[in-house]
Amino acid sequence: MYEGWDLYPVKKVGVPTSGSGQCIEDQYYKTVYSGGGDDGDCWLGDSLIHQFCYFEQIQNKIWGSPEGGIQALEWTSDAIKLYNWPIDAAPSNIESSNPDTSSWGTPSAQFIKPGCDTQKTFSNQTLEFSPGLCGSETLWSRDYADGKYGPTCRVITGEESCRGHVTNKPQAFENYYFEVENIRIFQEMEKTQGQLLLDPNGPSFTFDYATSQPSSDNWIGVWPEDDTQAPTWGSITWDYAKENSGSIRIPPPSSTKAGKYKAYLLSGDRTVLASLPSFDYSPAPNTQDQLSLDPDGPLLTFDYATSQPSSDNWIGIWPEDDTQAPTWGSTTWDYAKENSGSLQLTPASSMKAGKYKAYLLSGDRTLLASLPSFDYSPASDSVAFSVKTHYNTNCAGGVDAGSVDSNVDIKPGNGVCVNTNCGVGSLEIPSVGSCPDGQVRISYWQNADCAGDWYGYGYGSRDTCRGLWSNGWGFKSLWLSCAEPDSDCVKQGTCIAAPEPSIEVCRATADAGTTDAFHLETRYSTGCTGDVYKEVTVPHGNGQCIDTNCAVGSLDIDNVGNCPDGELRISYWEQSGCSGKWFGYGYGSRNTCRTLWSGGSSFKSLWVSCAKQSDDCLSQGTCFIDEVPSRPVCS
Repeated sequence: MYEGWDLYPVKKVGVPTSGSGQCIEDQYYKTVYSGGGDDGDCWLGDSLIHQFCYFEQIQNKIWGSPEGGIQALEWTSDAIKLYNWPIDAAPSNIESSNPDTSSWGTPSAQFIKPGCDTQKTFSNQTLEFSPGLCGSETLWSRDYADGKYGPTCRVITGEESCRGHVTNKPQAFENYYFEVENIRIFQEMEKTQGQLLLDPNGPSFTFDYATSQPSSDNWIGVWPEDDTQAPTWGSITWDYAKENSGSIRIPPPSSTKAGKYKAYLLSGDRTVLASLPSFDYSPAPNTQDQLSLDPDGPLLTFDYATSQPSSDNWIGIWPEDDTQAPTWGSTTWDYAKENSGSLQLTPASSMKAGKYKAYLLSGDRTLLASLPSFDYSPASDSVAFSVKTHYNTNCAGGVDAGSVDSNVDIKPGNGVCVNTNCGVGSLEIPSVGSCPDGQVRISYWQNADCAGDWYGYGYGSRDTCRGLWSNGWGFKSLWLSCAEPDSDCVKQGTCIAAPEPSIEVCRATADAGTTDAFHLETRYSTGCTGDVYKEVTVPHGNGQCIDTNCAVGSLDIDNVGNCPDGELRISYWEQSGCSGKWFGYGYGSRNTCRTLWSGGSSFKSLWVSCAKQSDDCLSQGTCFIDEVPSRPVCS
């Protein structure tokens, strides 16, 4: 499908021959090469078995194009056709799950009956990607490099052979590669028959259908008439049509508006069995929907009923004087999915005592029922939101036991201070509470008890994990509260946060009575036995480089220091002074022996520091290690 060599300016479609008889290429583009006859016959007898005939692609050129291209092969019982297009010239239906190839124009190569019996001549094929280097050495000095006229490859390169050229001039192949974005495989659609009609005497969306291919997977779907992706994607509503004929009603969603629609009878893989190109729909007027406040239930408990149940229906609350309700926003809301039921809404922390109104709405805010006015008084003991503090930055592992406030409930009001003591990297925020989603404000403070410098705000949502600024190293306490992001003083320009320090507070200061982050001995053997190569004390800060000079196989890490257990980071470097290639991270714990990567043979220095594995760039997918040499640097 995509082949070429030497300095050929165009790609060639290559067809290998076999002993299966005549196979003539139809409507081919001149220049048949290597065994092909002038009449396009790719079979020249037993003497040339396994020879190729080639057809030059002279239209829609994509050979060697930096923009790339699209190639397609259609293989049916009657024909084999090959197509190719530049990216911006591909047919409009190329992204379809069952594209119509009749609109693709003339193929670049085509084999059809009776000139070629594709079922007899071609058997199972293999899709292969192979960037070859040298083929026949005879052609190196015999054939024209551009396939037409002019010098040979031997003359152009000055090399006696292709192998010599590859060996002596590897720089010629620095950009020798190709990339594949995707491969898609389709099955030929079977020609089927069926019938689909709208029942004029039945309820809305009642269809009569018949098919010669009944199946338990067959179904009828409905789309807007102007939906260009139908029936290959989605549907506004559907139901199974399992019999060979019958009548079926598919209830329209509550969001279905008056207008023109179309319907399809489809198999399980969306093969079209029958279609109804266009019909009109007008929703019936609603007279049964109800919404009321339950006087005996908990706070904000509503009883509702609707003749148009849907999983998208919902009940929302607004202040009584809100003129935009229900077309915009809401104070609080929840889904009301059944045709009738009782639903308790969680009041927002910002809801004050006063008069409110409620609406039962469809997914597109179509009004189903309303409650024009009711009184609300907030309970005094409600919870705005809860948090669980975690040491890791992704809420993994257990809840942090080092923080005195590892599980915190925040009441409505001004909020609460949470001491993290350099031991919190993320907040797990459960879904419970009345603080609106997305409105949990996080205020960062330098010291415990929300004192010292203030470093600004962050925001989180209920039912999420919120990684914290500086991965937990830049602060010792948080003030947590419910608040609107647009109301904070930084966004309003009425306050300025303190500048971020060059050394974060949790790296710059030690715990009481301890001045060092950790202490270790480097040893030659991998089991922390034998002579000590170096003793190293690492102070608080960003860490320290240790030259190993191929003489260190393990680290004997003392118990002293205040680097958290399990969070001693080891960074491997190819050369001394932590330079050259970088080979990634390892981690160790205080009071352990840490055997080093490769037994010490593949690096000459280490950078050691206090750090969390969850916040390194490899874990977060923001960096890559250098390629490891096949021969260790210390060998």
